[in-house]
Amino acid sequence: MRRPSSDLIPAFFIFFIISAGCGTISQRRAVQDCKFDLDGIAIKKLGAKNASFELSLGIKNPNEEQVILDRFELDIYSDEIKIASASRKKHSVIPPKKRSVVKIMLHIPPANLGRGFLRMIMKLGKVKYSIKGTVHIKTWLGSIPYSIDMEKSYQSE
Repeated sequence: MRRPSSDLIPAFFIFFIISAGCGTISQRRAVQDCKFDLDGIAIKKLGAKNASFELSLGIKNPNEEQVILDRFELDIYSDEIKIASASRKKHSVIPPKKRSVVKIMLHIPPANLGRGFLRMIMKLGKVKYSIKGTVHIKTWLGSIPYSIDMEKSYQSE
């Protein structure tokens, strides 16, 4: 004779898997609705061996639920030439219906500074920049990546 409680264990396990999976799908959909933009770039250190900048990435969450982004990996291009890569491993919480700014440090070799990056910072001449990368959401099922792609042109007056 089987005990009734032994029938509940598989049902509970299936319910747990389905519930967790719904949250994962919901979080992924929420990230897809977010709008990413470059809020600004600040010079932190300018030296002969390297230059450090702080990139401010704006993230607008139009959803009814918060979005948690666990990791960022970005490539920065100026006039279609890759000039830097950046990453951030601290998680960021974007509240529902809010816009937040995430700070990401960039370290750029001096050779890449002349490739349009300083023109982008100083807004000198016409410069087209783009940021391509991936944000990651950690779940108990693993990390879910989401690609981001931004492009903008500056024209000084």
